Amino acid sequence: MYIDEVEKLKNTISSQLQTSALSYYKIGMDAFHQSKDDWPTFQPAIGTLSISVELTLKAIICKKSIGMLYSNLTEEAKMLLCYPEIFTGEHILQRCLVDIKSSRYKSIEFNKAIALCYIIFPSLKQNYKAFLKFLSEIRNNSVHLTVPNFQRYQLERIAYYTTKLFITIDTLSLFDSYNLFHTSEKTKIFLDSYKESKIKKVERSIASAKEKIKKGDISEQGCDEAVFSGNWQVMCGECPVCGLTATFFGDTDEILYKNFLPPELIFSCESFECGVCGLTLDDIEEIKLAGLETEFNRSDEVEEWVGEYPYYN
Repeated sequence: MYIDEVEKLKNTISSQLQTSALSYYKIGMDAFHQSKDDWPTFQPAIGTLSISVELTLKAIICKKSIGMLYSNLTEEAKMLLCYPEIFTGEHILQRCLVDIKSSRYKSIEFNKAIALCYIIFPSLKQNYKAFLKFLSEIRNNSVHLTVPNFQRYQLERIAYYTTKLFITIDTLSLFDSYNLFHTSEKTKIFLDSYKESKIKKVERSIASAKEKIKKGDISEQGCDEAVFSGNWQVMCGECPVCGLTATFFGDTDEILYKNFLPPELIFSCESFECGVCGLTLDDIEEIKLAGLETEFNRSDEVEEWVGEYPYYN
């Protein structure tokens, strides 16, 4: 009886969230472009772009699992949103639907929305984890207080990755044509310029590392595989400049196959640092530009992995 009503509610709220997200994004990018000529006006750009990201993540959660969007649902409302098929004509639940439509319930916090979107779309984690962590740290101050000592390159990073995130989400075809994402000509020029600056940054980093090796100004402290064994957020690998053991930062996830144990373990890289020659790559784009692999198979450590998770025992 309530399946169609919950589906309609889910589509309505997710569409409203995405419409608002796109509106905040447009305002934020206008403020960003304006801040290039008037730097003291940068804070509205941070605040509005942060809100746009939060709303679009919540739109995804609503579209995929509306019951997870709220933090203080009654048990009755939670069951209705998650399992509408179990309710029949003898249940009078219109009040729950009205309460949800009227925003009686609180939505989840930003960090919770980020974590849930990683579950829904794991590929977002590798590409946007560093950015979303950074955005989460400055969001509240940008909206409620001030953001001291904020640099222009940090705002450019927010504008770039917010736009990339919207482009990525647009390719998922979650929302109707009314909510299709569009970038302005100004923004397209900015994206191209930012990508070019990232290429030059990686080139400078590699050149600096090579110069250190040439001068003999290097450290003997590389990545110690014994120290990081069993650490699922860190992995050792070869540095493309000095050829010695360097550190990849990221996360390990398991791939489970039907009726097949143990799982396959895949480490997804998010950043890179060589303690010997000093080469540093801040995100997956820079790792790719440096010609490095972005994923490694860690299935040879599956015994340690299985030992840490009770559901295998």
